[in-house]
Amino acid sequence: MQHLTAELLHMADIHRDSRSYALSIEDFSRLCTAYQKLCAEHPGLYEYDFRYNKRPVHPCENDYDDYE
Repeated sequence: MQHLTAELLHMADIHRDSRSYALSIEDFSRLCTAYQKLCAEHPGLYEYDFRYNKRPVHPCENDYDDYE
């Protein structure tokens, strides 16, 4: 999953050493957009829970098409 984190930050144009409290609304918007794209590319990512990584992985569902 670490490679996906790096890819997410790269896609959102956010430096890997950035602190969450220093991110702008625009940064969070780019993170959300990048995450949506990664979910579409990697089935099961949307359902992944890092706190309980034994949870079954289901295909990614794109619930945000209505907002574009």
